[in-house]
Parts: sequence; C-alpha cells; structure tokens
Amino acid sequence: MGKLGLPDLVVEELPAGSSSSVGNLINLTAQTLLEKGRLDSPGCLRLDVATLKNERLQKDISASYLDGATGQADLAFVLGTREEGDPNNRLLEIDFPPESGPSRLEAQEAVIIRLFGSEDAITYVNHDTEVLEASRKAKREFPRLAALARKGFAPGERLLLKAPFETDADGREWMWVEVVTWKGDVVNGILQNDPYEVSGLAAGARVEFRSSDAFDYIHYLPDGSELGNGTGAILRRREEGKK
Repeated sequence: MGKLGLPDLVVEELPAGSSSSVGNLINLTAQTLLEKGRLDSPGCLRLDVATLKNERLQKDISASYLDGATGQADLAFVLGTREEGDPNNRLLEIDFPPESGPSRLEAQEAVIIRLFGSEDAITYVNHDTEVLEASRKAKREFPRLAALARKGFAPGERLLLKAPFETDADGREWMWVEVVTWKGDVVNGILQNDPYEVSGLAAGARVEFRSSDAFDYIHYLPDGSELGNGTGAILRRREEGKK
C-alpha cells in the first residue's frame, strides 16, 4: 500500500465469518482512497461502487451483490496500533459510524450488508419426526464440539450453533450464532442473521444462550469443508422436491 502512497488498512475485532466480506470492504476502501487521493473529510470516507473508475473492480463487486445491496456506505477511520513486524507505513483502522449499530460488530455488519447485501431469509419449519431426529443426532456431537471450542479453533475454522430467540409474538426464531466461548451449558457468540421477528437485535450482536437449547451445528474446517447442518439438508431436499 505504501508504494501507492496509501496507508495500510486494518479492521479490528473481526469475526471469522466476516473475513471474506471484510476483505472486499478493504479492497473497495483502498481503491476509493487511490482514486480520490484523500478522505472526504477528517476521518471520514464515502464508498460508492457505482462511481469507481476501476471498471473491473466495479463489475466484480456489482456482480457479487446479494439482496438489499446499495453499493454505498460511510466509513470512519482512527489511527491504527502498530505491532511488531508491521510494515513501516501509516496504519489506519477502519471504524464504523456508531449510528450504524449499537455495538462495533453490529455497526460493522450493518455497513457490510448495506454495501454488499445479504442472503438472509426466513423459513417456517414444522419440527416433525425427521427434523427432530436430525437435531438429536446433531446434539450428540455437542460434547465434542464444546471441547473443541474450549481448546480453541485453528485458523480458518469456525463453529456455528442454531439457537432460539424469543420473538415479539412470544414465538421462536432460530438463527445461527458463531461460537466465541462455550463454558458448561453457556455459549457466547456473534449473531450471524438479521432477525425478522425479534426487535432490538441485529446481525453482529453478541448473544448468549444455553447449548442445551440449540438445534443444530455447522462446523467449518480449515480446508473449506463443513460438517453438520443435517436439519438444513432435510429442508433443502424438501424445497428441491417442490420444484
């Protein structure tokens, strides 16, 4: 970055599940800085994919849009903290305007969704015999997964649990949570979905729940493969059968 006269860019407190989208954010930010040659105002930069002069990057980003993408967002910057081994260059930490969300991770997720969109959709499921049996099978893996979480995940490894959240109508909405800590029956993690029926909660929020209440898991391995989500496989098969 220094060769181009640009500062090095960093995003702190990055959940593993956001690494790809945050990588796109950093690339977009770097290209925007290169083309504008400066911040729009002290500590602030406006991103707008449609105005990029680099047509290849513009087309690549636009082609990857998900539902709700606008290609526009405002970023804030603070001076980054240099660590041993970092290149001898200016370091800026990408921050996120507080109005985007009540916590840093929620604000980060809101900016990413605003820029690139999301795949969130709600599915109403009847927990019939087949689905419940798949859930029981998944929960037999929980002791092993809890031990893995206590040991610590390898680079590129992630664990998600599907947890229940009380809706505004006193029902349940099931959403995926990336596990940060798992102590006894208590799991603390980062919400991966934007709720449809739960007010005051958004993707990126830190949440806590009992693992005994969880319904399924997805274990992403460092080689890119994944295990679990047996209930999801049933739902996908049923949806395909309707087509």
